[in-house]
Amino acid sequence: MASLTASINRGVAYLQEGKPDRAAALYREILHRSPDNPDALHLLSVAVYQLGDPSGAAQYAERAVRLVPSSADYHSNLGRYYLSLGRLLESVQSLDKALSLAPDHPLAHYNAGMAHSTARQWNEARVHLEEYVRLKPDDPGGHHQLGLALSELGRAAESIPYFCRTIELKPEAAEAYNNLGNAMQAIGQPAESLAFYREALRWRPAYADAMTNLGAAHQALGEPDQALACYNEALRLEPGLVHARGNVGNLLASERRHDEAIEIFRKIVAEAPRSAETWNNLGNSLQELGRYEEAMASYAEALAINPFYYLVHNNVGNTLRRQGRYEEAVAEYRRALDAKPDFVEALNNQAVALADLGRAGEAIELYERAHRLKPGYVDPLINLGNIYRDQARPEQAIELFRRATVADPRNPYGWNNLGCALSDQGEVRQALEGFRRSLELRPDNEHAHSNLLLNLHYTGEATAAEIAEAHRHYGALHNGRAAALRGPHDNTPDPDRPLRVGYVSADFRRHSVAFFIEPVLEHHQGAAVSVYCYADVGRPDAWTRRFETIAGSGWRDIRGYNDERFAALVRRDEIDILVDLGGHTANSSLGRFSSKPAPVQINYLGYPNTTGLDSIDYRLTDAVADPEPTTVWHSEELARIPGGFLCFRPPEKAPDVAPLPVLSGAPFTFGSFNNMAKVSEPVVAAWAEILRRTPGSRVALKNKAFGDLPARQRLIARFQAHGVGPERLWMSGAIDSLSGHLQAYSFVDLALDTFPYTGTTTTCEALWMGVPVLTLAGDAHVSRVGMSVLSAAGMGDWAVGDAGAYVERAVAFAQAPEQLAELRASLRQRLLVSSLLDEAGFTTRLEAVYRQLWRRWCGTGERTVPTR
Repeated sequence: MASLTASINRGVAYLQEGKPDRAAALYREILHRSPDNPDALHLLSVAVYQLGDPSGAAQYAERAVRLVPSSADYHSNLGRYYLSLGRLLESVQSLDKALSLAPDHPLAHYNAGMAHSTARQWNEARVHLEEYVRLKPDDPGGHHQLGLALSELGRAAESIPYFCRTIELKPEAAEAYNNLGNAMQAIGQPAESLAFYREALRWRPAYADAMTNLGAAHQALGEPDQALACYNEALRLEPGLVHARGNVGNLLASERRHDEAIEIFRKIVAEAPRSAETWNNLGNSLQELGRYEEAMASYAEALAINPFYYLVHNNVGNTLRRQGRYEEAVAEYRRALDAKPDFVEALNNQAVALADLGRAGEAIELYERAHRLKPGYVDPLINLGNIYRDQARPEQAIELFRRATVADPRNPYGWNNLGCALSDQGEVRQALEGFRRSLELRPDNEHAHSNLLLNLHYTGEATAAEIAEAHRHYGALHNGRAAALRGPHDNTPDPDRPLRVGYVSADFRRHSVAFFIEPVLEHHQGAAVSVYCYADVGRPDAWTRRFETIAGSGWRDIRGYNDERFAALVRRDEIDILVDLGGHTANSSLGRFSSKPAPVQINYLGYPNTTGLDSIDYRLTDAVADPEPTTVWHSEELARIPGGFLCFRPPEKAPDVAPLPVLSGAPFTFGSFNNMAKVSEPVVAAWAEILRRTPGSRVALKNKAFGDLPARQRLIARFQAHGVGPERLWMSGAIDSLSGHLQAYSFVDLALDTFPYTGTTTTCEALWMGVPVLTLAGDAHVSRVGMSVLSAAGMGDWAVGDAGAYVERAVAFAQAPEQLAELRASLRQRLLVSSLLDEAGFTTRLEAVYRQLWRRWCGTGERTVPTR
């Protein structure tokens, strides 16, 4: 027996010396003499496993366990063999048995940690690996595996000390350096991760994964050339490395080269069809191109491989949300969160979808939760700020946007949205700084660029020529974005046939544009014109449904459409004249016009200046707003509508005109209900002068900015700088109901227009409520729309040419209340017979202009976009 024990011990020595073949031969010899020796069976299993035969090892270990079922060592090793064979359930059962026999068995805890890691049960793996590290604090492998488990749980910051400890115990551990770099990236420190990847490559120069991750860090730092060089080197080291090839695709996708990215992803899935990550990335690029059905098919492939792949559920939600399928999107985000409850991106996106559904309270709760979970992730702050903007809580919105720009100064959307909120408050100079900063970070951000252009009109500090140059710069950047989609038009060039006219807008909803375009759409319906409405309305409302009814079979919901899909739809509808109603206003997307899907393209109504795009041929205006000669300030040719370029439809339930307030004993009240951005410094100076020269008078101001005390205080300070106290100011926030908004005019004797950006809807509403409007006309369209409206209303003499005349006329009217009372009593009737409200006549004149422009296209035979 002593010789048998000695032989077993000699076999152990062979194993420790790295000679499993000699140990196996010895144990087989022992078993030949003593077939049921459990130690020999167990140790033979160890030797066979080390020789690369886990199946044989499992068979020997099973025999040992049957002989001695109380041995924790036997069960632990059997569990490890089952794990190597992919028999996860049996592996966990064996390891659970080992730990029930010996709760502090180090190797059983380690093996259990590995088994649960293989099953992606990361929390269970963490528990076992923590026990192993406690029991074996000097084993670098335990620290490394625990760090990996924590990383997979999204607890990257907690994983860092374990990777560092691994390196302390084993300085040559290249994997630990690589994973430490990954953890630094995960906590938002890609610059710091570079050194760790390089150290991993120093210890293992051919480490393709580390080279790929080094590329990812460069990509996160906005260094695409360095990133691509790393990916190419990784592929040289390991040509089939899916991770590196996928990152090349992701890099192309980040540069909006989605067609090239799709080609790479499709090649990868052809060779590695079980790569759920690649199917997901393919879906993302297809989604960005608006190919939603194909994207959903790719996501379905990814989910078939891994039903709990939370990133895919999130991306499916994004695809649904882009199409306005908000309820379905919410459900998909819930699936992502079921798989990963702390997935903050899904929390944020679910909140966005809920906000789109009008469920702001639920959205706010989710934004706040997402921010608590990941304070460095600023999207929830930005989106929460957007809700506060919508709720007329601008100061809170500004605070959140500022916090976002501090937390992530390189996020272009934080700066853009900060600019929007500041503009709401009339802080236009600061707003412009925000838009410029956003564009520095992302020059192709169309919305930030459009916001910059719009806000240049407010202060009066930029000349018309400078603003025109800024629009030309926009065109130079964005004209060619969809140029590859341009091509000949198949429209029949018959100058007299019925026309197919398409209107494109994000404002087919309760919006000022609705007051002017609704009557036109209704009166178009005839033999001469067929109407199509391309609606990009994020949150449809009752007004949207009205427009849908008017358009009938011509209604097109284009939410989520990219340039290519939009162009294909317009061409399929055989549109002859395509009209943009937004220009550079909120939620508009002028870029889609760059593909020139219609023979004649026009800008109209929503924006007081040129678009800057060479793909838009004409801009509709009139001889008052843009007098002859045509200036060089426009990229389009001006087409003037006789009698005025606007047709106003008054609200159906407007209150009756109230008596002149001053004759009822109230102080004489000037008023302006324009947005705060239009209340420029020259306007404040003029209004203050008017108030000083009309003792006892006041000015009534109403806009959403005044819902917050700080906004009111800022305006008070601006007037005090001109010697006018707060008692002369009456300020009101937004009034939700339209009738309530109009009723506020019953307190106003005389409306004062803003300049250089004059009012449009506010001017029409004031006139309808019997309140005449005094306007100051400048030299550009933006400062002449007030004059155009008044001229169409038969009140062109209420426009003056300079600030001095503006003040004098206002003071004179304040001293002639009887004249104002007489005008107030007759103003609504005068409007009813004016060209401003002549819906049928206006539409006829508009259609005549359309016909003229169409005949020009037919006459020249010009079928493609002209060069300018």
